[in-house]
Amino acid sequence: MSSKCSVLQDIANVSQNVDSFLSTPAALTPTTAAALINQILLLQGAVRDLPINAIRKTDILNRLNQAITLLQGVIGLTNIETILSVSQILQTVALKVENLCLPCSQGITIVHPSNTFSTICNCC
Repeated sequence: MSSKCSVLQDIANVSQNVDSFLSTPAALTPTTAAALINQILLLQGAVRDLPINAIRKTDILNRLNQAITLLQGVIGLTNIETILSVSQILQTVALKVENLCLPCSQGITIVHPSNTFSTICNCC
């Protein structure tokens, strides 16, 4: 099972890889776009393992699918528009994941009186 922190770290890694093309948008070739797509597909797998309800999970997965579609070049955007759009989608996904209250074995343990086995990750 994935944790919120590991998914956020994965999003940060993919975002850094996408943002590295901001200085040279022409470096975004079909080969590099395919590598980014593979990273997003791995991120989708991690999101599928999160213990969240189906509606939120579907929303996040749909946004990641939008990023994949943009990187495939189906829409016909310029490289810089593609990079900025994918970066913004990843920021939105990170915000959505960040706002989830999920159990995390790696984080700070907060014991709730109503559920002594519940832990919420503040920051790992």
